[in-house]
Amino acid sequence: MASQPAGKLTLEQYLEIERAAEFRSEFIDGQVIARAGGALPHAILQSNIQFELGARLQGTGCRAFGPDFRIQVSRRFATYPDVAVVCGRVALAEGQNEQYPDAARLPEARR
Repeated sequence: MASQPAGKLTLEQYLEIERAAEFRSEFIDGQVIARAGGALPHAILQSNIQFELGARLQGTGCRAFGPDFRIQVSRRFATYPDVAVVCGRVALAEGQNEQYPDAARLPEARR
């Protein structure tokens, strides 16, 4: 197994740190980047976008998710996006509850 350059972590090391952390961080090419706290205008914008996407996606098999779930884009990038859209199967990380494996089967949000 090749060694990691000094100061860089593997995805597995990041995930282990993240599970025990009090604050969320992102993983970008071996570096752990702390997430900044959100400002009220940003939170309002994020909420509005998620709500609008969710409303427009009803009945399509796609769902809009907010920043509560970490998304692993690749082995070099994991983040908590403000809004993400998932169509079809929701692939959850190991240890997360997978009660609803298909986005289309998730209960509709109460509006």
